[in-house]
Amino acid sequence: MDAGDRFVTYAIAGLGSRCVAALLDFVLSLLLMLPPFILIILPLGLPMWVAIISGMLMMLGVQVALCWACEVMFDGQSPGKNICGLRVVSLHGHAAGFGQIAVRNLMRLMDFLPAMYLAGLVSAFVTAHNRTLGDLAAGTVVIHDPGLAAQLESARVPSSVYSTSEDGYLLESFLLREEQLKDPYRTLLAQHLARHLAERYPTAASAVPGALLTSAPSEFLRRLHKAAQGGAE
Repeated sequence: MDAGDRFVTYAIAGLGSRCVAALLDFVLSLLLMLPPFILIILPLGLPMWVAIISGMLMMLGVQVALCWACEVMFDGQSPGKNICGLRVVSLHGHAAGFGQIAVRNLMRLMDFLPAMYLAGLVSAFVTAHNRTLGDLAAGTVVIHDPGLAAQLESARVPSSVYSTSEDGYLLESFLLREEQLKDPYRTLLAQHLARHLAERYPTAASAVPGALLTSAPSEFLRRLHKAAQGGAE
C-alpha cells in the first residue's frame, strides 16, 4: 500500500487464524439460525434428512448475510475476523469495495462445497496469499490488521511532542504526517482514527460537529485536536 514516500506492508493471514475466525462466525451464525429453525422448520414435521439439509442451508444463508453486512459496515471485518485481528482488503491493500465483498461472500456457497468449507480450505492451501475461491473471484485477500499504532509506526510518523498518552500520540502523529500520506490510505486511516477517538472520548468529540465524523474525518480530527488544546471554534 502506497503511504507517501514508502510502502506500508501487511502480513497475510495464515490458515490457522482464518479457521479460528471462520469458526467464530460459524458459531454466531448457528446461534442466530437456531430460533427460526426451531420455530419454523421443526414444526413442519419434515423427514430428518430434509430438516438437517434445510438447517444447513439456513445456517449458510445466515452466515453469508452476517459476514456480508459486517464486512461492508466495519471495513472488511466480520465478528470472527474482528476478534482475531483480521481484515479483508483488495489485492492492492486498499479497502475492499462493496462489490468485492458481495462477490466474496456469495462465493461462500462454492467455498462450502462439498461440506464444511472444504473447497475453500483447499484453495487457500494451494494458492498464493492463502486465498479462497471467494477471494480469487473478488480480487481480495485477508490480512492481519496491525492496528492504528502499528500503521503509524510503519509509516515512520514523527514522535509526539505534546501528548504522553497513546491516543494523543496517534492523533498528533497523524496530523503531522497527513499531507505526506496518499489516498486512499490517508482517508481510511483518518476514518479509523476518528471513530476510535469519538468512541473513547465522547465528551471531547461533542465539541466537534458530528457530521464531520463521516463526511470529513480529517477535519474532524483537526477540530478535535484544537478542542483538546482549548482552541475549538
